[in-house]
Amino acid sequence: MMCECARFENQPSPHDLVAEILIRWPGAAAVFLRYGMACPGCVMAPMMTLAEAAESYEIDPACLAAEIRLTTAFPPHT
Repeated sequence: MMCECARFENQPSPHDLVAEILIRWPGAAAVFLRYGMACPGCVMAPMMTLAEAAESYEIDPACLAAEIRLTTAFPPHT
């Protein structure tokens, strides 16, 4: 039986550092910008988790993580 969290093992989670998310999933930058977040290029990105960043902008961390998962799960067609 697969652990529930294993489904998202290769996807961003609220516990990941923002900088790591942006390196592994560059498409996440568009999500941050859509929410008006300055995370791409922010000096705090290497030290802040996705949950901490979301909370500092009064955004639900679970919703932000879910939207990033959706954005990164389906790369754009070229």
